[in-house]
Amino acid sequence: MLTTTITTNHLARRAIKAQFGPLGEEAAKLGLRHLLEVEVINNAHQLPHMHLDRTNLLNLNVQGKNDTRAQVKEVISTTRYGREENDVPSIDALRLTNVRTETPSGLDILQELDGVQPRLLEISCGWDEFCSLDEFSTLRTPFPLETLILSGACRPDIGLKSTQLAHITSLRLHLCCSIYLPRFPPPLKLRRLVVEENDIMDTICRLAEDTHMLEELEELVLIGTNGCDLMTCYELEQFLSSIQKMPRLRVLQISERLPIRDYGPITMNALPQFLPQALECFRFWSTPGAVTDHDPWTQRIRDRSWLPNLKEFIFSMDMKTDEVASKDARPPWERSEVQQYTGEKTTASDIVSFEIGKAMTEFRPGVKIAVITHG
Repeated sequence: MLTTTITTNHLARRAIKAQFGPLGEEAAKLGLRHLLEVEVINNAHQLPHMHLDRTNLLNLNVQGKNDTRAQVKEVISTTRYGREENDVPSIDALRLTNVRTETPSGLDILQELDGVQPRLLEISCGWDEFCSLDEFSTLRTPFPLETLILSGACRPDIGLKSTQLAHITSLRLHLCCSIYLPRFPPPLKLRRLVVEENDIMDTICRLAEDTHMLEELEELVLIGTNGCDLMTCYELEQFLSSIQKMPRLRVLQISERLPIRDYGPITMNALPQFLPQALECFRFWSTPGAVTDHDPWTQRIRDRSWLPNLKEFIFSMDMKTDEVASKDARPPWERSEVQQYTGEKTTASDIVSFEIGKAMTEFRPGVKIAVITHG
């Protein structure tokens, strides 16, 4: 992906770069071609000047080569008005890192971005885990955003009242915690929600209680490997009930290392009864013991009126219990080879998986099934 980078410690540069992480995944989904990433660091926390790498530098017509605002202005101007080579695509993705829009420098840079037409925006929060979208409402030309990524936002007073949230179709909360989103009137355009790490279940509970953002969802992806869920005022039953508030949900993917509470382990035994009837793809990956009783699952599976549109069913309890190991491991739907349930049943989780897989094979022959043992 063509990437133009402007930072406080380097001159602007441009190069073809492979993008990884949330932005890389979302950019690939949208087929985006040109990322502009801008870093602004508050002067009180300025990083020391680093050795200047002069590869891929842009020849910008600006007075102050280290003036981030001037560089942004020139990059936007040359890209927008065609003074560059014809093969330079327009900017369709934007990443703002350490941008404090309540500071003069942050507001200045935001104004220079007026007129850019990104389909994807990532805001990566700085050391204080704060970000704001409110100032984007001052743009004369609103961003035509389809996907918004918030990374590292971990404060309840984050400014997220921007109407941009009411118009995006995909929202990704990456390493966020304790954030509250505004209550826009329905219907909203949000169709896909990805929540990664920290209090993912609590976030879903807050969205269900305080917003309409779940009501039109078609895809929900939950990834939690650090066991930080349900540490506030919510219980598992509230999370499960929140799933029922997504009647249009077609894809549900849960990768979760369940937290351990004082009164004992949390299980997903009751999950099947809360799954929306519109579901077409169900993917579940957790640690051994996440489901200890197969009866609530097999009873639903035998009832052919349960999930009548189901096309894919993946179930695994082979996630490592260690946080670091679970982060590094790949979920079963991303592996080239998986161990099916038909192997030797050596643990209680293997037995549960075997019975669930056996019921799926017998009563749902038209469904793509992968039930994986702890093995």
